[in-house]
Amino acid sequence: MKQNSRKFLKGALENDIRIFESVAGNSLDNLGYERLFAKEGRKLNFGPDDIRRFDIENQKLKDEVSNTSIPPTWVGVTAKTTSLRKSWRAKNPVL
Repeated sequence: MKQNSRKFLKGALENDIRIFESVAGNSLDNLGYERLFAKEGRKLNFGPDDIRRFDIENQKLKDEVSNTSIPPTWVGVTAKTTSLRKSWRAKNPVL
């Protein structure tokens, strides 16, 4: 695919990329991807309070998406995903 590299730079904020690279850094390194912001040895560290804040923000974003129109072909998939998410959350309470 032509021009399929680094498209995330157009839609993601630097801080979001830095967080992603900090969390997924070892996997990115093992797969040969270049880190742009969270270079090896300079990654961010996250504690339980940070994870709680990320979870709250993530839920807000999910709620925003849930409140938008969904194409009819996705209705069944969305219902199943919601059901699976509820089941998983019941077994894995949020920090």
